[in-house]
Amino acid sequence: MKSNIKTLMVLVGLVVVAASGWLLLKDQQPKTPTVDIVGLPVNQVCMVNDAFMRKEQIPVLVNGKTYFGCCEMCKGQLQNNPAVRSSKDPFSGEEVDKTEAFIVLKNQGKDEVLYFKSKSNAEKYFAKN
Repeated sequence: MKSNIKTLMVLVGLVVVAASGWLLLKDQQPKTPTVDIVGLPVNQVCMVNDAFMRKEQIPVLVNGKTYFGCCEMCKGQLQNNPAVRSSKDPFSGEEVDKTEAFIVLKNQGKDEVLYFKSKSNAEKYFAKN
């Protein structure tokens, strides 16, 4: 009986030591790096094609908000199609009005854009992906 108690105490001691070591190592793991994201100039984004155009686009006033399109067809879409004026935040899944979004390039070297509810959501999204 005494040897069972000794064995049990030794096992408990080993578990405590192992857990302590794991906690120390866990705290030394590198943290997820912070990604500093720069938003795009909203007036250089075609909000119909979701593309960074690198030059000023046609302003389209709808319900007191200014959207931007690259051509007359896009202008018509923004005026007549409410679905074109919003997008889903890829981090949170929330619907976001494109005039209120934090807009960034989806991939470096490409013109496709993503719309985020906030800069913080964009930083979390790109730190994770």
